[in-house]
Amino acid sequence: EPMPHGGGQALWSTFSKSGSMLVSYSTDGVARLWTVPTGQPFGRPLEHGADIRYALFADDDRYLVTASGDGTARIWDVSTGRLALEPLRTGDIRTIDVSHDGRELLTASEDGLVRRWRFAPGALAPVEIVPTPSPLALQRDVKGAPTAWAVYPDHLQKLDLLTGEKIGLARPFPTTIRAALVSPNEKYLAVRTEAGDAELWRDEGAEFSRRPLGDFPGQGLVSRFSRNSEFLSLVNTTVGVLVWRVATGERIGGPLPRLNAQFARAPDPFSATADFLAVKSQADNSLSILDVRSGKLGGPMQHPGPIWGVAFSPDERL
Repeated sequence: EPMPHGGGQALWSTFSKSGSMLVSYSTDGVARLWTVPTGQPFGRPLEHGADIRYALFADDDRYLVTASGDGTARIWDVSTGRLALEPLRTGDIRTIDVSHDGRELLTASEDGLVRRWRFAPGALAPVEIVPTPSPLALQRDVKGAPTAWAVYPDHLQKLDLLTGEKIGLARPFPTTIRAALVSPNEKYLAVRTEAGDAELWRDEGAEFSRRPLGDFPGQGLVSRFSRNSEFLSLVNTTVGVLVWRVATGERIGGPLPRLNAQFARAPDPFSATADFLAVKSQADNSLSILDVRSGKLGGPMQHPGPIWGVAFSPDERL
């Protein structure tokens, strides 16, 4: 059944890591918790001073982190609906991430700083600040190690999140980029160059080898590796959906025209394993699910109004 959120001009949602809860958040500055699969509201609304741009659960579902246009990040105790800490003054945030144990928050802000916050209920430990240009993206180690890749327009750098120190030398890029995604096995990069081209790069040690994927017109280009780094899916508002086998660079699916996966600010239309991709029709308010491996479409599922966002549950059943 529909779950009424309330006001706001747009709406996004995120599942908890266990899949037992869902948070919806909006431009109205309010986040709401829901139980899964009943869809019943849980606790009271969590109110920010401005529109909420990010919301992430810690892995144990005990805490929810929200970041807002008011320049703060807030740590909520899910069981009580109250703030676990005083609001963290972060400035205009570009990206956030929560550690696997739920004890650290990583933020990158427009002021050019990556901040690592260590928190515990009722107390805020000293903040360690890594002075560095503001990265395009931060990607934590997928196996839970306290490291992260910082992606910059001209290089890639691994960071030690415990000490704030750089790990190894910076990896310079052969060209300036707009965006890059590191594969789970850390051998490949899905790249959007400054010129707007999509490329697949392989780390050869001393340099990156480059394989062009195409020039994609229109706004928006979303890419995602499968969890085993076997497949790369790419979505463009004009061309549609395409799928490649990473090791060979062979395109095995698409393009699927008249479909796209651009859901306002929702950044990731793929399931956790990247085996499934949510795509919406450009002609009506319908949603379909693409099986990346087989290329088959499931659905469509009609929606009564415009679709702003989409999120898969961790077990990919919802």
